[in-house]
Amino acid sequence: AYEVLKEGQAKMDAEFNRVKDDADFPADLKAKKEEQYNNAKEDLRRLEMDILLNFPEKREEAIAEFKKATEENPNDYIVHVAYANMLELVDKEKAIEIYKKAIAIKPEEEIEVFNLGALYNNMGKEYYDQANETDDYAKADELKNKGNEYLGLALEMFEKAVEVNPKSIGAIRAAKQISITIN
Repeated sequence: AYEVLKEGQAKMDAEFNRVKDDADFPADLKAKKEEQYNNAKEDLRRLEMDILLNFPEKREEAIAEFKKATEENPNDYIVHVAYANMLELVDKEKAIEIYKKAIAIKPEEEIEVFNLGALYNNMGKEYYDQANETDDYAKADELKNKGNEYLGLALEMFEKAVEVNPKSIGAIRAAKQISITIN
């Protein structure tokens, strides 16, 4: 699918360049074709990034493409959320930064707030797991406290997700579970 997409992009580029360079092509139609080309190019770019998201062996290429896309489109909410989602696998701190940018772009949306809450929750769980694996009680307390910090951040995000969408059962359940965990 990825190779077919790349071939299609190349053919579309060649066809647009042919129309653009054709002096006999009416200017009003040329402008319409350029708008259609730009829309199609953006759709194909998003499809390309979606394909890259699903192939671990293409992860580095995908991260580079998403980074470039967020730089070229600093107000593109969807690209930021997808990029942050991918970064969770390799750089959680950078993922947090990108989720926060997505929240700034569209604070009325729930998904990036929920995803950031889930990331914080998972980070808190990692500290809890480490605490459970150590026999050093002081170290376990330290790890549990760090886990609680992340769980507190997660709780804030899930509460915010409920503010954005009061019917979000997932956010309500997550907030409830974290509240129980951290008392």
